[in-house]
Amino acid sequence: MPPKRTTTLQMFGHAGGHLRDALLEALDHQDDWWMHVEIDFNLERHSKWWSRLSGRRRASWLLGQLWNCNDIVPASTRQEVQGWFPDSNEPITYAVLSRLLAQDLRARATVGRLSMRSTRDLIEELEMEADKATIATLAVGFEDTTIFVDSDQPDRQELLNEAVSNGGVPIGLVIVTIDEANHQGTLKTRVFPEHPEELGQPFMSKLVDRFWELLKTNYPNVKTWHELEQ
Repeated sequence: MPPKRTTTLQMFGHAGGHLRDALLEALDHQDDWWMHVEIDFNLERHSKWWSRLSGRRRASWLLGQLWNCNDIVPASTRQEVQGWFPDSNEPITYAVLSRLLAQDLRARATVGRLSMRSTRDLIEELEMEADKATIATLAVGFEDTTIFVDSDQPDRQELLNEAVSNGGVPIGLVIVTIDEANHQGTLKTRVFPEHPEELGQPFMSKLVDRFWELLKTNYPNVKTWHELEQ
């Protein structure tokens, strides 16, 4: 459960100093600022909520907290990230800065990527692969972890919807086919076409390394494994 906006911000247009400092510290990382938003919370439930957010969701939440903040951004920060500001020497507020950074976040989300299909379409693709596979799972990437939505999970649609709403990005499919009679197995990966190959394929390659260990443990009778990419 996220923290509520402070009374000070609602009544006087001043966000908490810890929120302003969090943004300034993140901006020290320049273009990757949104990956470095860190905030300490007093309540455990807020800390747990924060730990589940992706970097992009953390950045968006912080910008929302500063959206109406009338405090002036330090001149030194303005100089460090000059490219995000209008061509003017006038002081700007955190509210103005938040709107400019929000535009930057939205641009990053669309550059080099086609519009992602609906989660229903993705689940249908997963189910089609499952008809002829031993294992079929859909990989959803977060900033710090990956979760899998398996074709045999009764609530697979709800699980994918929840993952996406929490900032997860569907990356692709992992499909395993076991030929027990011949003691052979095939591991196939497919990156969704919405992702540039240079981004999606390295991600899936790392997952394959993890899958090999699980498969060899769970299917000791399989003597020969083949790997395919689509």
